[in-house]
Amino acid sequence: MHRHVFSFLIIYLKRKNNIRLKLPDFRLDPSILKESLILGVPAFIQNAGMSILVLVVNNSLGYYGGDSAIISYGMAHKFITLLILPMLGIAQGFQPVAGYNFGAGYYSRVRKSLKAALLSGLTIISIGYILTMLFPEACMGLFTADPAIKASSAGVIRLLIMVVPLASIQIIGTSYFQAVGKAREAMFLGLSRQFIFLIPCVVILPGFLGLNGIWLAFPAADLLSTTLTSILLILEVRKLNGNEEKNRKAKAVA
Repeated sequence: MHRHVFSFLIIYLKRKNNIRLKLPDFRLDPSILKESLILGVPAFIQNAGMSILVLVVNNSLGYYGGDSAIISYGMAHKFITLLILPMLGIAQGFQPVAGYNFGAGYYSRVRKSLKAALLSGLTIISIGYILTMLFPEACMGLFTADPAIKASSAGVIRLLIMVVPLASIQIIGTSYFQAVGKAREAMFLGLSRQFIFLIPCVVILPGFLGLNGIWLAFPAADLLSTTLTSILLILEVRKLNGNEEKNRKAKAVA
């Protein structure tokens, strides 16, 4: 990145370009800052939530399961990240499509792109989910050659990803609200899985279920956050349908 900036400065100083920058061009524009925050804060919250989550989970695992549980979680967490990465790519590709068409008033396209993103994300992660459920030890073998650790971690990852295909709804739903400029909904959903559901479950459930309570906290949080996201998305799709109907009537009158 520094090399690109340096190259730009060299080209600009040599005046081999048509861009003329002035000091007023570097002033902060409140409207641009607002849009940047709307787009960036939910993603920041999700990343920050993941860091805090790892800290809370490791402390709980150290208390209830010891080093072996921490090792199993570390490997499972890395593998689950690999499963979720394609969904994050789909969500990032979906955002500009949804944002542009929503701003232009093409609500049917927004609805279709949302449906395509949800189906694509669910299909891709379901393939990884099935393979992981069938061959958990082979998946954990990517991180260790120890047979005992692979065997114990295989059971852990099966519990952690019990309902992980549903996470596609939560991730893409959050991205949708982020794309159409609905910051409150996007921030609320960005907070929901890690802060509102998962961290409390990790703290509370082990008191009743011991170590298994920590593992089961993950599918519980996925299920709760997905349910919440689904409700908001259903309400949003109804609004899109209503807006589309208004546009149709307006064109008919014109």
